[in-house]
Amino acid sequence: MFQIGEHNMILIYKLTLTKLTEDELKKDFATIPSWATHLDLSNNRLGETSNEELIRVFAKIPGWISHIKLRFNNLGQKNGKDLAKAFAKIPISVTTLDLGSNQLGKKSGEELANAFAGIPTSVTRLILSQNELYKRTGGELATAFAKIPSSVTHLVLVNNGLGEKNGKELATAFANIPSSVTTLDLALNDLSKIKSTELAVIFTKIPTSVTQLDLSHNNLNKKSGKNLAKIFANIPTSVTNLNLSCNELGKKSGKGLAAAFAKIPTSVTDLNIEDNDLDNRTGKELAMAFAHIPAFVNTLRLGDNNLGNKSGEELAEIFAKIPLSVTSLDLRYNELGKRNGKELAIAFAKIPSSVTNLNLKFNHLGKITGEELAMAFANIPTNVDSLVLANNELGAKSGEELAKIFSKIPASITSLNMGNDWFAVIEKLSQQKMVLSTITHVVIDYSSAQEHSAKLKLLATVFPNLNKVTFMDIHGNNALAGQNPIEEAKWLKLCGIKNSVPSLLSQALFFVAKNKEHRSIQDYPSLLPKELTDSISSLLKC
Repeated sequence: MFQIGEHNMILIYKLTLTKLTEDELKKDFATIPSWATHLDLSNNRLGETSNEELIRVFAKIPGWISHIKLRFNNLGQKNGKDLAKAFAKIPISVTTLDLGSNQLGKKSGEELANAFAGIPTSVTRLILSQNELYKRTGGELATAFAKIPSSVTHLVLVNNGLGEKNGKELATAFANIPSSVTTLDLALNDLSKIKSTELAVIFTKIPTSVTQLDLSHNNLNKKSGKNLAKIFANIPTSVTNLNLSCNELGKKSGKGLAAAFAKIPTSVTDLNIEDNDLDNRTGKELAMAFAHIPAFVNTLRLGDNNLGNKSGEELAEIFAKIPLSVTSLDLRYNELGKRNGKELAIAFAKIPSSVTNLNLKFNHLGKITGEELAMAFANIPTNVDSLVLANNELGAKSGEELAKIFSKIPASITSLNMGNDWFAVIEKLSQQKMVLSTITHVVIDYSSAQEHSAKLKLLATVFPNLNKVTFMDIHGNNALAGQNPIEEAKWLKLCGIKNSVPSLLSQALFFVAKNKEHRSIQDYPSLLPKELTDSISSLLKC
């Protein structure tokens, strides 16, 4: 009946309805535990119910539920006005409404508009994925989008075949996306099917309120570098977070990529070009391309590009051209373990001195000998203060090898993420009487911490100046965020941190978790301290 969600320890309850009479619904909904904030009502054939039954179902949703998933219910069979009446019964505690996979594209624009108008104004995240919206004309989509509540800040239009529309139609539709939307997800729409000149015009119609734009999985590799440049040049300058992952951009030449990257708006500070098969290009070509990444990008995500297939010299050539504006470099899932220690040392030495956060997660570094890894780590730039080594099978190394490896980590590093390798690594380092006094913050996997809680006390022996431990879930988020701060204090005590008290951040996140629906939190993020923005944004998505 339920499934445990790892993200922030939030529990999802899957409810399969039996009969839709008043008495039966009371029984079914009475089974929902008070801890559940996510209610999954997918696959209940709600589109086949009578209007009275559908209203009855939504009216029974408990007032503490924040997320409702209604996928695969064939709601497209219902009349728009009837859907509006039913949606109006959804409790105002709901902030995320998932209407994905409901064949809503079968409804006319007017009917969709009627339905959307009934969505509670408490909803800030609206998911309309996989609804075949391409079946509606641009004018109809415009009519429908115009009725999306102004409370919605996160609009998900994934996998709707929007690439089937012509430029004029889609431009008309996008022009009516509410100006409240700050995150727009257009992944998996095969936008490359649209003529480049038309796609460029379409992008000018994206609301200037949008700061996060997801264009992943759109086969953009089918566009020439010159045409990509025209398209990227028209991305709104309000966009700060641009996701271009999974577009097979590695099929473009270095010159083509350079032309395209050069036209990415200078407003973009977080650029995601993960999973683009960049290893298909030579080191020289990638260096040419990276040299044209705007010098305003702070976070560069290069994960899952098989860069381990490049030689050490090529990697060095590539890294040397990363803009000096980059402070966070993500190299996860790149099979860097294919290179030997000398090659990695050559490559790491060319990482820009501006980088303070280096992510080497899931690179099979454990395949390299301890001596070689020590050689490589010794060349990590001394400006790096946060290093992610999670899930690299380092726990399989001997104590002697681990001592060599960790002795060469730059003294500048104060934060170390070891993921699920932590317990084996720490146990062996403690046996070697290894002391890393510069480390004050460690990040470990929460599930493994639960499994090996008796070994947590060893953290303080290896890291005598440790004052912070973060327990991460499988999504890379703080597993204790939003929980009672006393829970954090309990875990810190197990880690050997003396006089552990709940952090100010955990107390703030706990308050947010308990008050997600409060208007000052949902509508006025500018009132919150800037340093809390990332953690709180992550929590509100849960």
